[in-house]
Amino acid sequence: TASTASTVASATMWASAFPEPTESLVSKMFSSVIVVDATNRYVKLLNCADRYASSVDIPSYIKQKVENGSTVWYASDDNYEGEEGQTDVYRVTKLGFSTFGQAKNLTEITIPSTITEIGDDCFAGCTALNSVIFEVTTGWKAGNTTLSSSDLANPTTAATFLTSTYKNDIWTRS
Repeated sequence: TASTASTVASATMWASAFPEPTESLVSKMFSSVIVVDATNRYVKLLNCADRYASSVDIPSYIKQKVENGSTVWYASDDNYEGEEGQTDVYRVTKLGFSTFGQAKNLTEITIPSTITEIGDDCFAGCTALNSVIFEVTTGWKAGNTTLSSSDLANPTTAATFLTSTYKNDIWTRS
């Protein structure tokens, strides 16, 4: 669907790189999707597969399907479970260690409201990253340091914090 494509990533970036149906794009974007909590349906994304992307929108939810014997993960902006062939819906809550590490062309990213943990070195080596938009700016800590909502509301400051100032810390949101 159109909302799926817009949730997954910037359409201009992914449409040319992956002309196949948008439902398979999460599998193309992230080489690993780890189920953190099967009961409450939370997942962690690891290893951004496209280190040449300039912009990424992290999905809030991903849905799981089995197609031709293979598990396919696809992005969604809702947690609706009624689609044919779908087995589960998971909320994306964590970004793992070095998920976007060395993505040197990445200039902007949006952290959705569902994210409550960002792994250490998640954006290590993202030297061009200059804009990080947090959908929720309150309640964040980098290690033991409480971060200011006003700092995280500034996309440039948020990028500096993630790539430099607090890059070695695990970020959590309460």
